[in-house]
Amino acid sequence: MMIREAQYLQVEEAVKNIMGANLKYEDLARELEKLIGDKYGSLSTDTNPAITNLAHWQEDDIRFLVKEYSGFSNDSIHLFHDALIRLEWDGVKEEVKRNLSEEMGALTNDVPHLELMRRGYKYELGVETEGVEYSQCTEALLTRMRRIFRNSNNAYLCGALLALEATATFEFKGVEKILRALKHKMDGGEIAANSVTGQYILGHVS
Repeated sequence: MMIREAQYLQVEEAVKNIMGANLKYEDLARELEKLIGDKYGSLSTDTNPAITNLAHWQEDDIRFLVKEYSGFSNDSIHLFHDALIRLEWDGVKEEVKRNLSEEMGALTNDVPHLELMRRGYKYELGVETEGVEYSQCTEALLTRMRRIFRNSNNAYLCGALLALEATATFEFKGVEKILRALKHKMDGGEIAANSVTGQYILGHVS
């Protein structure tokens, strides 16, 4: 099942309806979070085309997916730093700092998540993530995300942070399936839990 533009138009319509309901902030955030499971087909491993087509793709196709997604992973921590520079709301700033400490290795023996990714992908999966060129659509996404997280409107910025964090686990479950599919295509094996890539996965799906 491919994700089609019509599904994103459904999301847009649903958001407009919620915004027009004149809800309190807490209720508004709760309703927006519900849309993750109801409307965003790409955040479900049952409907995301990158996941549902894995069995039909060659090893190099899956490597391409891993390389492209690494661009988003590389940028994510910088998005949080950009937000932190501009945030004025203390409670949110503290939560972003806590998140950044985890990204920098607070729960992974002081090894930043990004380094786990780079080392694991390179030495265990044969995917280089440094100094690589991304496709035009990936570059367009990264440019748009950087612009969003450099906005000085704190309400807008908090909405962006909520969207990024509320979808992160759903999103990475899909990434995990892609990584495991690549390992299986390579040698018929599985990613060991104690491997570098295994630790990287655990840090994002737990």
